[in-house]
Amino acid sequence: MNLGIMGNSLRPMIQQGMIYGYDIAANELMDYIFKISGSQRISCIYEPGSFQQAILERKIRKVMKTVPGKEIQMLSEYDLLFGATESIEELDVIHNVSSEFIPMIGLREYIKKPIPVTWTIHCASYPALLSSMFLAMTSEGIKSYDTMICTSSAVMQAVQHILERVEAYSGKKSKVNLVKIPLGVDTSTYRPCEKYLIREKYGIPQDAFVLFWLGRFSPGDKADLFPLLLTFSRLVKKNPKKKLLLLLAGYQPQGTNYIEILEQSAQMLGIRNKVVILNNHDVSKRYELYNISDVFTSPIDNVQETFGITPIEAMACGIPQVVSDWDGYKDTVQDGITGFKVKTMWCSCLNDLKVKGFLPFDMAHRTQMHHYLVSRSVAVDIENYEVAIQHLIDNPELRHRMSDSSRKRAVMFYDWKKVISEMDSLWSDLMDCAKKSNETFYEQSFLLPDYCMDFRDYPTAFVDEETQFFTTEFAESIPLQSLPAPYGVETLMSNTQLQQIIIGMKKCTMQSIKAEYPEYTDDQVKRTIMYLYKNGMLRTRMPYEI
Repeated sequence: MNLGIMGNSLRPMIQQGMIYGYDIAANELMDYIFKISGSQRISCIYEPGSFQQAILERKIRKVMKTVPGKEIQMLSEYDLLFGATESIEELDVIHNVSSEFIPMIGLREYIKKPIPVTWTIHCASYPALLSSMFLAMTSEGIKSYDTMICTSSAVMQAVQHILERVEAYSGKKSKVNLVKIPLGVDTSTYRPCEKYLIREKYGIPQDAFVLFWLGRFSPGDKADLFPLLLTFSRLVKKNPKKKLLLLLAGYQPQGTNYIEILEQSAQMLGIRNKVVILNNHDVSKRYELYNISDVFTSPIDNVQETFGITPIEAMACGIPQVVSDWDGYKDTVQDGITGFKVKTMWCSCLNDLKVKGFLPFDMAHRTQMHHYLVSRSVAVDIENYEVAIQHLIDNPELRHRMSDSSRKRAVMFYDWKKVISEMDSLWSDLMDCAKKSNETFYEQSFLLPDYCMDFRDYPTAFVDEETQFFTTEFAESIPLQSLPAPYGVETLMSNTQLQQIIIGMKKCTMQSIKAEYPEYTDDQVKRTIMYLYKNGMLRTRMPYEI
């Protein structure tokens, strides 16, 4: 198998002082595809000069050191855009570790080869996705062997519900397959460690019962943590002779003050001295934080989540989990075996968004407000929450059993070797389906730009293929390298050799250049001539009137 991987889905790990779960998931998924996939060759499709190029090259160097013999190559998007597409025609499957699939479909339809396209969904709740992703899934360019990989049963069901509405709205059916394959965890890094040594390192009392939460400090996009603080305050009062400690760790989006609000709430509840908040901790050492704790907890209550990495990381470290019965946690946490799932209740009270969901007009604000209003209408049962944690406080033997069960479950179901093996099997099956398919290809399966048609009334006139161009004295007086490249990528997109050919001919037309040098595409010839004309190196005999 020659597997193509889209590189544009990678982002800088820290953005505006924040680390997002998406970036951890996308980066690790790509890392372990590189390391573990049985594909004979992996081709990374990237844009030259972008930060993704540097990230991919760094990843590839690391893999080459640890997995000798692995064949990973880089495919430039500019080569595909401005040149031949033979390299892409050699691919058997194209995958994106994120959910952008339209460029991959467009590329496949252009070369007209039955290449399965797959992508992993990390969020289904952004309002913009209704048109940019779900409506696009009903396009004629979609094939029966194209597949969205859902990381949990919950998000798979949500996607099915959304597609039902989109199909009713558009009158078109989607042929996209939905397959469930979870995200994974490196069980060699996330493993039980010596609690004594790590607590000593972080200054955590050895005799404390530590309840641990890890995530983004955001009540709308991650979890409202006041129910956790309230539950913990009740446990403190109920267990006066025990040293209970709540450890909250994560990142807070710039310009927000949720940590300050949590500190004020903890003060109001009388537990401020029993709550430790770690902001901007070293995310690469988060396995240590799991191993500090006795119980991991996450009262997630928003629709932005699809899977939830933290419970399986805690699971791999042998830490029992007490989490809300919500989204991907429904799949990962086994109630009564690896931990407890806390009852969640919702109310159908969002009809205002159903009919006026185009507000606020600002898309970022709209997304934030919608997510916040949804989370406000979801309740994690506090009494159920308290009972579950108290049960673990009272039963060290139960914690020990759950620890063992957690580690076994993480290794059996969520180790990256298991996850990537499932993806390899999926790709192999889809390749077989694609070979048997006789579905039609569409050169323009999605609406693409046609600038020269749409903006044809902008110029004074259009140059045609028979317009004569003449080399100017200016062109003969300075080197081509002296021409400005204000956009940075100009040197990557221009062809200096073709420029020299045109200037050296003294007189030419677009038609004559194409006839004499067929190795250059029609658009390359035309753009190069217009670039030289623009910069005073060519002139025409076009008459001017004043």
